[in-house]
Formats: sequence, C-alpha cells, structure tokens
Amino acid sequence: MIGNQPGRHLNFILPVHDGLAWLSQIGLFLVLGLLVTPSELWDVALPAALVALALIFIARPLAVLISIKPFF
Repeated sequence: MIGNQPGRHLNFILPVHDGLAWLSQIGLFLVLGLLVTPSELWDVALPAALVALALIFIARPLAVLISIKPFF
C-alpha cells in the first residue's frame, strides 16, 4: 500500500505471501523437530517449566503494569 490507496495487484500478492508464510512455518517446525530427542527432554523440562511460569506470572504482569502506568 502506498498511502491509503491499496495496490492494484494486492489481491495477487497476498495469497503468495500467505503461502510463503505457511511454508516457512512448516519448515521451522520440521527443523525444530529434528533438533529434539525425546530422551533429552527430561533434562530441560523442569527449568523450562520454571522459566515459563516466571514469564506468565511475574514478567508479563510486570510489563503490563509498566506499560500502562503513564495512563494513570
């Protein structure tokens, strides 16, 4: 888009970009899946769960409070 005017070829470009995005996601999950061995998952499961819980219950609420503080 240039300014507020949609391009003439936008209807042809968006499906191509959507297909490329899906292809990239498939490739990403394939590569990440090849890097994981199930026997090694137990070594990192507890630290990963602790990091996830800290991000969910501490970091995210703190970031939200800091970002909305100027509006109060």
